[in-house]
Amino acid sequence: MTFTEKSKAKVAPGTLTQKYVWSFIAGCVLIDIFLSNFLVKLIKLFPADTKNLSYMIDILPRAVSGIFFVVLAIYLGLLSKKDFGSKGFGKGLLFGIPYLLFPAFVGNAITLLVSGRLRDDTTFLTICLFSLSYLMIGFVEEVIFRGVIFNALKNKYGDSGQGLFGAVLLSSAVFGLSHFMNFIYGAPLAPTLMQVLTTALTGVLLCAIYIRSGNLLAVIVFHALIDLILNFKGILTLTDIPVPTQTEPPELSILIGAAVFSIVIEVIFVLYGLFLIRKQLKKKKEIL
Repeated sequence: MTFTEKSKAKVAPGTLTQKYVWSFIAGCVLIDIFLSNFLVKLIKLFPADTKNLSYMIDILPRAVSGIFFVVLAIYLGLLSKKDFGSKGFGKGLLFGIPYLLFPAFVGNAITLLVSGRLRDDTTFLTICLFSLSYLMIGFVEEVIFRGVIFNALKNKYGDSGQGLFGAVLLSSAVFGLSHFMNFIYGAPLAPTLMQVLTTALTGVLLCAIYIRSGNLLAVIVFHALIDLILNFKGILTLTDIPVPTQTEPPELSILIGAAVFSIVIEVIFVLYGLFLIRKQLKKKKEIL
């Protein structure tokens, strides 16, 4: 066999991901757990002297993980330069505005901005590193779960309506289940299960925005904005809100009510996401 014949006999990288898609997905999740989660937790066993150093510990391993998966995805043909270009970027952010304007997010942000002040140890560098740490989370998770896993499943099952719908649901389920690692790291079971469910539902909207915009960078920024709004209190000290003295946990009925409300809101945005891609979901399978 000549060199040319050997080259022709090689299996294309994309074919391997289609044939062994679930093994490939499991491998990606395990690599991400090591680079973005386990490695961070391992480093944090040694206390950081400053808050800035703590944020840098969060940023660097996730940056390495994100870059690794971008290179892998481009090599496998799952991502291209257009996923990180300007085309579709504004459209993608526009589709995400209704979610960002959800009263819980806006209310949280306004409360913190009006009644809070920066902590004494917060500097401009701290704010930048804090923001960058959440941008890295959005970067890594979107590259893996939308850029790699969703695209691999779409290649496997096809981009017809049925295949696309399956890829959206399956990649979103994997996205949600990946957050179960928080329980392994010590988070309570009930909140972890709630997070698994809500992130899986959010994953459907993230997939829909990616499909409609064709721009992964927009989804990365949108994801980072969600996390920033929800976690902005990390660099604030609330001063005008009285601290409750009651130490007893909330009643079960209150917790159940809050959980049901969150799920209902997430389901509404799942329907919104499916509405965004309604035309793509009606696409008929091509018969060759």
